[in-house]
Parts: sequence; C-alpha cells; structure tokens
Amino acid sequence: MSRRSKYTKEERMDIGRRIADHEFTIYTAAVEFGISTYTARDYLRIYKAEKQAGILKGE
Repeated sequence: MSRRSKYTKEERMDIGRRIADHEFTIYTAAVEFGISTYTARDYLRIYKAEKQAGILKGE
C-alpha cells in the first residue's frame, strides 16, 4: 500500500521552483513546509528534470 503524498504534484513543483529561484534554501524550505531536507532536495531535482524536459506548463 502506497502512502498518500502530503503535497500535490503542482505543490511539489512549486516548492522545487522556489528553491531553484533562490526564494528558499533547501533547509528553509524543509522547515517552512514540514518536510525533510532530503525531500526538499528531491522536489528540486524533480523540478529541474521536468523543466529540462519541457514538461512544465509555460515552458
């Protein structure tokens, strides 16, 4: 049984974008959103991968 994510995909991508845009560091995003630094880093990695692939809306 899989665990339901705390955030939707759009919310995860927004957190990743905000880290990429230097609005938050990985640490401050983790504290602000109640996630681990590993999860924040994953959101950033996924955001960058999707942006590079041109998957994100408006890209």
